[in-house]
Amino acid sequence: MTRLAYTYSVVRYIHDPASGEMLNIGVLLYASSGSYFGYRLEPRFKRLSEAFSSFDGDQYRRALRQFEQAITRLWDNLTAGLPGMFDLPTDLGALASQVWPDVDLSFRFGPTLAGVSDDAEQALESLFQRMVIDQYERPVAENRSDEDIWVSYSHRLPTEVKRVLREKTLETEDYELKFPHAFKNGLWHLLQPVTLDYSQSGNIQDKAARWLGRATLLRDNPEVARLYLLLGAPHQEGHQRAYLRAKNILHKLPVEHRIIEEDEAADFARYLLDYMKSHGVISEPNVDAAITDPHTMGRSG
Repeated sequence: MTRLAYTYSVVRYIHDPASGEMLNIGVLLYASSGSYFGYRLEPRFKRLSEAFSSFDGDQYRRALRQFEQAITRLWDNLTAGLPGMFDLPTDLGALASQVWPDVDLSFRFGPTLAGVSDDAEQALESLFQRMVIDQYERPVAENRSDEDIWVSYSHRLPTEVKRVLREKTLETEDYELKFPHAFKNGLWHLLQPVTLDYSQSGNIQDKAARWLGRATLLRDNPEVARLYLLLGAPHQEGHQRAYLRAKNILHKLPVEHRIIEEDEAADFARYLLDYMKSHGVISEPNVDAAITDPHTMGRSG
């Protein structure tokens, strides 16, 4: 088995350069051979807002989106350039300096460190878990937000899938719906995390009913191909009946849709990668892999 040498750096958020206080928000990993580059960034900012006064969550989201776009744009330019036009960086430090050259901004790179692994993707996941996720206090409350559910699913998605996801806003005459995670294959495919993990069982069915109403607004929208609902089940055992009822409501959505549950996240990630490759959303020559429609992971309405 080939051992891959890599370098990595922890991405840190600094709220006030004068104070020098920072919190980890992500990890970048790069194979010196140029065969792999990946990153994980934490979109949740509760820990940041609690740590820093005058923290602006909306501004943080915008800056994080710009930062992520800068990372993917640079790597795409490096790997898509004509021979000799670009020299691949020798390590992550050289790559990072091109991603975010202004060191006075809120995102900083830590020291460039090195490692060796059989699986670069798994190495990135382990580093992200240790450097970022494990630094969060475990919540006492059982309920999770939609953002928490997205984190649960997105950790399974390959880097090349996440690179093509983008925000899409769909407008009707009376309403505007914003989907932070979508991709286009002629029409739009929408990935929507939906938490049904509430402390009160009544909130579970209410959440499903709200999405039934939103889907009704999308019914006649010619831009929509499919809506993927990525569910987060309740942790409380006594809420399983309410959860089943909520799923029954969601199965009635009047648009093409798929319902995915958390134990199906890995299968869904593989399906999405194969689908994108076979339909040219991700460039992949000579794709022979068969695609399995995720009916086995959820029923359509």
